[in-house]
Amino acid sequence: MKLNRHLRSSLTVAATATANLLVVGTVLAAGIGVVAASPGVSYAVQGTAQVTAVANIVGSRVEVSYAAAPGFIGFFPAAMGTSTTLTGPGFRLTCDHAGATPVFTLTHSGQAGFDLTEVRLIGLSVTSAKKYCFDRTLPNPGTAGSLTGADIAYLGGAGAWMVGPEYSNRVTIGGVAMNDTYMKLRLRFSVPFVPNNYLRFSLDTDRIY
Repeated sequence: MKLNRHLRSSLTVAATATANLLVVGTVLAAGIGVVAASPGVSYAVQGTAQVTAVANIVGSRVEVSYAAAPGFIGFFPAAMGTSTTLTGPGFRLTCDHAGATPVFTLTHSGQAGFDLTEVRLIGLSVTSAKKYCFDRTLPNPGTAGSLTGADIAYLGGAGAWMVGPEYSNRVTIGGVAMNDTYMKLRLRFSVPFVPNNYLRFSLDTDRIY
């Protein structure tokens, strides 16, 4: 069957548009967008130290929001060596610690009805001796004792989403805001984090005392 020129042209345009959409979708899927920061509620501390042990992250709070279910609040349990894993409705969050830059891996468990929309990491732990904060790249040098920081770094993932990170709740020392260290990190997904999705990222964390 012969196609007239107009029909052939229309089909070519449609096929090209579809291919472009597929390419764009692949490029935009599973990544980290613009990193933001807001003052939030300030936390006064005595100081910070570059060395953070997984013991500082154990007991720290994690909050999770869902597309169609109540939120979840959990705490990292005791560590197995240099790793700790929090399991909650629809997800598993593991922290593998190596020096000042622990690696976090968030995985959807496949549980129906628990598509994630946001995850919040909070550096205040159950005991005052176990606290940590997030040390950003700039300003540098920033907080005394924290040395050079690093913003959240994307290490891999799968899904149709982009993550919008936001640091908040600044650390203050002697009443002065340290604009490179924060107590809270929010990870917002542009579309829900669903079964077969995962996100791996690293953070620069500092010990608080």
